[in-house]
Amino acid sequence: MSVYTDDKLTTSSVYQQPSWNFRSIYPRLGVTNFPLKVRPLTNETPTTATLRGGGSMYATFGVAAGANAGVLWNAPAGFVFSIVRTR
Repeated sequence: MSVYTDDKLTTSSVYQQPSWNFRSIYPRLGVTNFPLKVRPLTNETPTTATLRGGGSMYATFGVAAGANAGVLWNAPAGFVFSIVRTR
């Protein structure tokens, strides 16, 4: 999770890379977009991902002010899911 949240928002140190600032390093290397692939989720549209051992997937979705949202995950035992609010 810290690879995505590092220097994007204020979070617990557990979600930061204290010795790195990924979002400022890449532009200095000539990389114009943050290279972490993030999948946008669309309402009521299934998204499938295949992960290898030690892999990860990042996805984003938005919710209007005052509205509710839900996410349904189906995965084998042993997977860990995390949600972070960025606004």
